[in-house]
Amino acid sequence: MKTPLAYQRQQKARRPPKMFNRTLNTTVAIGVRVDPELERRLDQLALSLGKSRSTCVREAIALYVERFSGGEEARRQSRLIRQQAGSTHWSEQIPDWTDWTA
Repeated sequence: MKTPLAYQRQQKARRPPKMFNRTLNTTVAIGVRVDPELERRLDQLALSLGKSRSTCVREAIALYVERFSGGEEARRQSRLIRQQAGSTHWSEQIPDWTDWTA
């Protein structure tokens, strides 16, 4: 009969090794170069919103990814075109010449 410790070691040896030891709240640092004017405007925005610069950038990236992934931007542009379709014609209008012959 195996001792409890020997049994635990045997069971642990049968398990596949853990590849990662991450938590769900892990973040990754990304470095981005911006011109000084954009940095100044970002700092002003962060200050006026009471948020950190990182929070503002993180939210902006999330909005950008949401907008341009999954075809949402294409659908948005299609809706705009559809809304304006009644007021303007998409091609050049050709006059109706009844006396025109080939």
